[in-house]
Amino acid sequence: MLAVGPMNRCIGLLIVTTLLPSCLRDNPGGPEPEPDASPPPPPDGAQPGDCIAVDVRARKTVVVSGTVVDFATGAPVAGATVDITTGWDTAVPAFPSPACPLIATLTSGPDGKFGPASVLAGSILDPSIMLFEVHGADRANTASDNRTCPDSTCTLDHTIAAPSAALAATWRTQLAAGGMTDAATNGLIAYLYKNTDQSPAAGVTGQLNEVFPSSSRDLKVGSEVRYLADDRTTVAGTSQRTTTASGVALIGFDAVESASFIAGRRSTETWQPTGCFDEPGWIFLEDRTVSP
Repeated sequence: MLAVGPMNRCIGLLIVTTLLPSCLRDNPGGPEPEPDASPPPPPDGAQPGDCIAVDVRARKTVVVSGTVVDFATGAPVAGATVDITTGWDTAVPAFPSPACPLIATLTSGPDGKFGPASVLAGSILDPSIMLFEVHGADRANTASDNRTCPDSTCTLDHTIAAPSAALAATWRTQLAAGGMTDAATNGLIAYLYKNTDQSPAAGVTGQLNEVFPSSSRDLKVGSEVRYLADDRTTVAGTSQRTTTASGVALIGFDAVESASFIAGRRSTETWQPTGCFDEPGWIFLEDRTVSP
């Protein structure tokens, strides 16, 4: 849920400075660092230097809870592992390194619910952005984020609609066959476009927003985006150029990137750019309501 706008200037600055490869997706050729500009690698087993420090974590306490549901049916998913950390606050890639300590690991119950649990979730961002990573229970690796409040104590309830491993594998096969070359392994973004009443928005053209230079272009159907059919499971053919009644676009890029800014348009309506992780092997969930 990383949006670009007046309230998110600090986050925009972070993305500009730390996610430069993604921002330069269509503008390669930037200056290369000097060979000795990078610090030496840490000793084997050492924690990366960009992990959030303990004293920073202690700045905010969040009582976190949520529900894991099936992406296609909405039915609760029991026994899923939910790893909890923060996102967008470490160096490239901004998706947290597996070597960084997790804030918490919870398990969904028979009703799909996890928590509540009180966790320390301070970040170099204020407010911090909580990242939920779901795996196990026949789920594809699925990540989703949500912003915490600006206060030092918060409550946050978050729902993650995780596709089954079998459904995700089917998507990846169909995407690759339709021209998304690296869909089998690269990160995918499942982006839900919503109307003002929060219903799925049909007829939306997915867009990629570029930072350097600032511009927006339509995503390329086949190689960069496919749209899910009304049932939220079937990948529509490449002749489908906009969202269906499902409102969902499946987005992926051939080059491995850290993150992308995804937007949308429908006639005179717009969906503002929102930061989405491109993390190999993961499906990142995002949603955005049409601008007023």
